[in-house]
Amino acid sequence: MDKLKAMKINGVEATKETILDGTYPLARPIFLYVSKKAVAEKPEVKDFLTFYLDNAIQLAEEVQMVPATQATIDASKAALTK
Repeated sequence: MDKLKAMKINGVEATKETILDGTYPLARPIFLYVSKKAVAEKPEVKDFLTFYLDNAIQLAEEVQMVPATQATIDASKAALTK
C-alpha cells in the first residue's frame, strides 16, 4: 500500500497534537453542511448526522485521520438538536 508522509512545515511536525492545537499549518477540519430545513423535514438526514457524530472518532481513526475533539462533537450534537 502506498503511504503519504506528512512533512514538517516551518519546523512543525504533523502529529495528532499539532493538528488538534492548530500549530500544524496544513491541517484542515472537515465540515458537513446541512440546512435546518433538511434536518427538520427529512428524518434520515438527522439520523445520518446523529450516527456520524456518535461514531466520528472511531470512523476517523479507522481511516487514519485525526478525529475532532469530543468538545467539538458535543457542540455539533447540541446544534443538531436546536
